[in-house]
Amino acid sequence: LLGGLQPGLHFLSAQPGAGKTTLALQIGRKCAESKFPVVYLTYEQTPAILGLKMICSRYGLHSKPYMDGYGDLSSLESKINEAKHNGWTEKVHIVQGSAKATVPYLKAIVLAVLEKHNADKGLIVVDYLQRWARELPSQREFRFDVSSLSSELRNVSESLKSPVIAISSQNRGNKEEANMNRLRESGDLEYDGDSIMFLTGQAGPLSVEDR
Repeated sequence: LLGGLQPGLHFLSAQPGAGKTTLALQIGRKCAESKFPVVYLTYEQTPAILGLKMICSRYGLHSKPYMDGYGDLSSLESKINEAKHNGWTEKVHIVQGSAKATVPYLKAIVLAVLEKHNADKGLIVVDYLQRWARELPSQREFRFDVSSLSSELRNVSESLKSPVIAISSQNRGNKEEANMNRLRESGDLEYDGDSIMFLTGQAGPLSVEDR
């Protein structure tokens, strides 16, 4: 989907609860297992929860019992140790988003991670774009903040030669419909993105226009 970790800005969109974060974590884990570092900026769930979900997904455990406080800790600890032994978890860096986080701040973190792992590229994930824009101390219209983040993320991808996955919320509408107009504040996003990915329940390919 990412063209072999080529530079580019990729939007991932779906209805709430459809699995955007799950897919992004799976892609991130695959990159880490292939020895590429991953920086995951989260405004949705805590780094601890995302790390738990990543471990559980990789080793076939259900994460909900652990989040609810009654999971078998010995099984989880065993899988965490296995993951550490395999070495992929050290490639994953999950960063808690805040109102102080800017694109230059994210870029600085990615540069430090690339240097730490002596890597020339990695994967950057933003979860998610509109939530980040709402956290910014801005006096502008919301759509301008979203557009500015999108443009800056594209520049980061090009300068660091690393793909960026930006999870995006959708406008209200037909839940099964997948097209570029469904991206919230889509005016500039459809021009900034190298690809736009939708998770839907719809069978068959997207229309020629939307592809």
